[in-house]
Amino acid sequence: MKHFILYTLLFVLAACSPELQTSFDYDKNADFSKYKTYNYAPQAFKIPADEQSRNQLISAIDHEMTLRGFSKSDNADVTIDLLLKTQEKDTPINTTNGVWGYGYGYGYGPGFSRPNIDVNEYVVGTLFIILADKKTDAMIWQGRGTKTLLQDPSAKKRERNIKSAIAAIFKNYPGKKQR
Repeated sequence: MKHFILYTLLFVLAACSPELQTSFDYDKNADFSKYKTYNYAPQAFKIPADEQSRNQLISAIDHEMTLRGFSKSDNADVTIDLLLKTQEKDTPINTTNGVWGYGYGYGYGPGFSRPNIDVNEYVVGTLFIILADKKTDAMIWQGRGTKTLLQDPSAKKRERNIKSAIAAIFKNYPGKKQR
């Protein structure tokens, strides 16, 4: 019974978990039409993620940059940097267990209950994608995505989540998207 309640609770929490929250900011004076090539800053490859996830992130960003007419180059117009922040959080869940007095062996009366507080522990991850003008080193665009991370997702699900998250972050990129 205890496992059934725990699995039901986890299912409800997963169903209610917030979707990816995105935000962005950009230099309103930047001429995005002049940027055609990109490459990554060396520290972008040092984000705290496993190699497979990091490669999937880079691949998804490459895809989004290509959709916007960019090509990868050693002599790039734009430098991309990545920052990944994770934060452990917990949410108290108040449940009540107890015995009421209206049954066999307990007599009649209002009964009693015992409050029980469980804690739902989870990790929230935030990915920052920063594009900077290579010549001036000034930020021209920054996208951010924040979401509660799944524990031990399958490789297929993780790749699908990464692709959709990167696409959502780039949705508000001010440059024109190619077809």
